[in-house]
Amino acid sequence: MCLGDSITQGGGGWDWPAMLAGLTGANVTNGGFGGCRMGQHSNALFDPFSMYRIAQRIEDGNWAALTAAADTLFAATGDDRRPAAARLAALDWSTVDYIVISYGTNDFGGEVPIGADSDTTGTTFKGAINTSIARILATYPRIQILFATPLWRSRVYADGDDSNVTPNNSGVFLREYVQAIKTRAKAYQIPVTDLYDNSGISILNWTTMMPDGLHPWSVPGVERVATMIAGALSSVASGGGGG
Repeated sequence: MCLGDSITQGGGGWDWPAMLAGLTGANVTNGGFGGCRMGQHSNALFDPFSMYRIAQRIEDGNWAALTAAADTLFAATGDDRRPAAARLAALDWSTVDYIVISYGTNDFGGEVPIGADSDTTGTTFKGAINTSIARILATYPRIQILFATPLWRSRVYADGDDSNVTPNNSGVFLREYVQAIKTRAKAYQIPVTDLYDNSGISILNWTTMMPDGLHPWSVPGVERVATMIAGALSSVASGGGGG
């Protein structure tokens, strides 16, 4: 199961979870919802698709809440998340071996507070991570979680700017969200694959790897993400670390 934002959802035929299936031979379900966050979304129409809310659905098994939210969003905006919601609702979660969780770039853009290590609600980024892990593993303790960090981005507020040097409007850098994922995952012995620092996507090659400065929606971009996550899953399956 791959859970994430638009980078996971894909667009224009670019779909790294589909490529991941080919690389690993696994049955892969794409649970990406564009525009969504790890933590609480400021728009109530989008919040049901945030990671901390999906973790609630995994725990309580009430997928009707997610499918109803998809119906409401479609009726209000025409944004159709109904197929992805249906996939999550139809899945027998007791058969899931691995969940890849890949959020953070929209938390950064939406200025979700990083929060404290002890937070346990979706109102902060660390709190959303903590509660998501706790809910999933309390319900399905044999599932192996793998976090994938946000990618570096060349577009924060303008094409060609650089998330290494440009913070969000609250003065927080994307790398701080990356570090929060690493910190909270480490607290629970959960592996992380660091797409931000290790993907090789940078200010020097972004026009090839992520043509819009944010989404890796090109052949080399999708290949890079899928290959890194496949390698991390392979390492985890063989008893190694994340990547």
